[in-house]
Amino acid sequence: MRLLFLSALWPPKVVGGAEIAANALATRLAKAGHEVGVLTRGDNMLKEYSEELCDNSGIRIFRAPVGRIYDAFSPNALPNAAAKTIWHVQDILDPRNKFILTKILDRFHPDVVIVHILQGLGYNMLNTLAGREIPTIYYLHDLSLACVRTLMSRGERDCINLCSSCAISSW
Repeated sequence: MRLLFLSALWPPKVVGGAEIAANALATRLAKAGHEVGVLTRGDNMLKEYSEELCDNSGIRIFRAPVGRIYDAFSPNALPNAAAKTIWHVQDILDPRNKFILTKILDRFHPDVVIVHILQGLGYNMLNTLAGREIPTIYYLHDLSLACVRTLMSRGERDCINLCSSCAISSW
């Protein structure tokens, strides 16, 4: 079976556990004989798609030029409020997100798509998957479908309702 993983981060770029869990699952599935591909983001300087084959696992990794206003996953990122807003709008509405996924779907032809981290790749990729009627598994590693901060909290307090920015981003 051909399996395509979507994960904004992929080793060696690691920030949390989601990309580690995704990599572990992809590696196991590849070792079990499945053809595994991964769509992940390249760094902000990437102008063209890159494709590499991992020697130890046989996983094909597609790194895409996402063109965000800054690299939100960099520990050195210190964006202002306007830049953060633009980044999230790009993540939700930018038509390049759909183009990126369409290009990889046409190249790899997956039987199933396994989504781990869409924040940073583009949530509107889900519309593309729905339009193609490709069976999709979505792992909820966080609450990013409902909350731009991913945790449904502000500081030490849990959110009771969606704030205006989360309500807009999750429509």
